[in-house]
Amino acid sequence: MRVHSVGNAGTVVRTEGAGESGFALILALLALVLLTFLGLTLALTTSTELQIATNYRWSQQALYNAESGLEAGRALLRNMNWALVLPAPRQPNLGGQPANTGCVPTRPGMKCWLPNATTAAVVAPVAGVCDPLAAG
Repeated sequence: MRVHSVGNAGTVVRTEGAGESGFALILALLALVLLTFLGLTLALTTSTELQIATNYRWSQQALYNAESGLEAGRALLRNMNWALVLPAPRQPNLGGQPANTGCVPTRPGMKCWLPNATTAAVVAPVAGVCDPLAAG
């Protein structure tokens, strides 16, 4: 603004220069837009950080749960009575006698096969290891 002249009783009379009308309004609107953008960016950053913290918390909880499950499984396997869980050991096929494996055909046509101890080949169907694929 330019000082044009001094009026009565010492007051200053101001006149607007060409093209200066509304400049303060535009400047205030630009400042408002800038502060709004800054606030929205801050809100978005806070929301993103909150999601990151939540995901990290859940991932850590999943990790600890998995490790706890592994430890529980190890303790269970360590303290298990394996004689109650595993089948009896197979008896060797000596002198052509069938091995006692406890194979009992459960369906008509199911055959029991006895593995040959020396060649690892399958010999004639006798009481031995059940072969459910040979049924029918």
